[in-house]
Amino acid sequence: KVAVEDLQQQQQRQQEQQQEQQQQPPPRRRRDGQRGQRRPQQPVFVQLLKPPTTGRGWVVMLINVILVMLLISFLTVLADIIKNPPKLLDTLPDGKTSKEE
Repeated sequence: KVAVEDLQQQQQRQQEQQQEQQQQPPPRRRRDGQRGQRRPQQPVFVQLLKPPTTGRGWVVMLINVILVMLLISFLTVLADIIKNPPKLLDTLPDGKTSKEE
């Protein structure tokens, strides 16, 4: 009995969903690209040099500046390590190569 009732409920839900879908108007779409952008897009350099206009834009710019500074510092340290590698094993005094000698 329970399985039959569940099947009937599922069928009833499906029918309700189909009726709701039929009642909804079709989604709006552009007609073959007749209308372009509302405003023409500015060149990339103008977009980069123009300061943000919203508070959220300023926060994003601050985070980007911090990330760029971290990247520059990381690359500087990496280049320094490659140019002058650290001496991991210090040489012993008196020219000895090991402690046992």
